Order: sequence, then structure tokens, then C-alpha cells
Amino acid sequence: MAVVRATKSLWQRLSRLGALGLAYFLLALPLRVYFELVRSLGLLNYHLNGTQRQAALANLSATFPDRYSPADLQTCCRQHFRVRSAKYINFLAYPALSVEWLSRYMRIDNLDLFLSGFKNGKGVIVTGIHTGDMNLTVPVVSTLCRCHVIRMGRVDEVQRLTSGRVFGTHEPLRGLYRALGNGDCLALAVDGIAGKKLVPVKFLGHQIYVQPTVPRLVRHTGSTIIPMISRLGSENRYEMVFLAPVSYQEDLDQPDFHQRVMQKIFSTYEPYIQADPAQWHLWPFLDIMRLPAESRPAEFIYRR
Repeated sequence: MAVVRATKSLWQRLSRLGALGLAYFLLALPLRVYFELVRSLGLLNYHLNGTQRQAALANLSATFPDRYSPADLQTCCRQHFRVRSAKYINFLAYPALSVEWLSRYMRIDNLDLFLSGFKNGKGVIVTGIHTGDMNLTVPVVSTLCRCHVIRMGRVDEVQRLTSGRVFGTHEPLRGLYRALGNGDCLALAVDGIAGKKLVPVKFLGHQIYVQPTVPRLVRHTGSTIIPMISRLGSENRYEMVFLAPVSYQEDLDQPDFHQRVMQKIFSTYEPYIQADPAQWHLWPFLDIMRLPAESRPAEFIYRR
């Protein structure tokens, strides 16, 4: 058994070193070459991943029945795979990325809207959807607001900000309540494809079901909701655009408060996806998002 453990540990170390070496190699390339390589890998994925390609084409066709010809539909889908591949390639480069590198290759718009969210003395929730690469934008946001920025799903970060306390499975948000109450910032994507307690919203002409994490947080903390959209621009630079805060105080007493808040957030994002559909990463999963939680196949993530 000792030999098996040693072999596994050695393999893990070699894998990390290989990924880090590839990351530094990619970052050493000129930015234009880097993104051309990324887009080429995305086009290769388009041709090889038939399941996701067919699902994305079907969902695009159902969303824009009169907008695209069959040829234009495939062009849009190919661009979608190219843009989405950048996120997965960037994943290898995360350990080697610096805030200086990110700041050079990221354009930030409406920064004043984000900074104004801290005026009430409470935390800020920066919402995003699966466009661009939110993992790249979080370190930049952290330097801008000079406070902790927690990525939803990173339990280790929540524990670090809450004195290392481990919260039970029935109280996963308590640590976030405390962090936001201390004036920290939480960044999370609102269009996740997993979850059990979902609420319906209208998005791109469909009714989809999403997690009401944001309204649960703001009800307890009074935090400001600042939508942000990240996009891969035409000049091989990520664009991070902060949008107007989402108002929710007038809906606090409504029985459908969760649904109202989530609908406002998704209505904010819809014009951007309508204008450039290829930027949204979840086209292969839109048909799954249209199903209530109890109707979603448990293995859908692995199936696609």
C-alpha cells in the first residue's frame, strides 16, 4: 500500500508541474498567438465533441428560430466553442497569472458603479453569468475594492474568512452572511446548472430554473447587488463591465421575493446575450436548465 500511495503522490506532483509548465509557456506567447491557439483548440472541440455541438445547435435554433440560417447557426456555434475554450485553457494558467498580467489584458468599464456599492457600509455581491472568465476577473476585483473577494464554491475561502469554522450542510450560507456583514465582496455566477431548490425566471424567451442564492444572501445582509458581465473582446482582451445595481428593497415583503430578484438579474444580462450569443458558455445545457430540479437527470453533467 505504501508503494501505491507514493506512486499516486508522485503522479499528482508531476501533473501539477506539467500544468504549471504549460501555463508559463502559454503566457510567454504573444497575446495574439495565445488567443489564436485557444480559439483553434475550441474549433477542434467543436468537431470532436458531437454531443455538446448538437445540443448547442438545437438550443440556439430554439432560441433564435428566425434569426439564423443553418449556415449562420453553425458559424455562431463555432464561435461559441472558440470563446468558451479560452476559459478552460486559462484554467491551466491560473497558478502563473499575476494581477499585473490581468490588468494589462483586461478592460474595465463602469468601475464607479462597483465602488459605489460599498457606500452603505455593507458587503457587495458581484453577480456574473458564464461568459468570459469570472475566475480571471475576481483577482482584479479584489485589488479594486481592497477587500476579500470570495468565489462562490470555494469553501476554503469562506472558512478562512470566518476563523476556519466548518459549517454544516444545512447552513452553507452562514459563513457568507458573516463575510458580507464585514464588508467583504462575494462574486458568484447565477446561471449554474445544478441545485435542488430552484426558482423559475424568463431568459432568452425560455423559462429556466436557477438557484436563489443571491436573494437569500441580501435578505439577511442588506448587501448591494452589482451585476457584472465578462466578455472576450475582439481585441483579444477580456472586458469586465459593471452594470447598474439591482434594486430589491421594494420587493422584500413579497412572497415571491426570490423569484423577483433573480428575474431582475437575468433581465439585466439578456440584452448582452441577445447581442452576442456566442459569448454565453451554457448553450449545450439550456434544455437542461429549462427542467425543474426534480426532472433533471442526475448524470447530465457527465453525459455532456
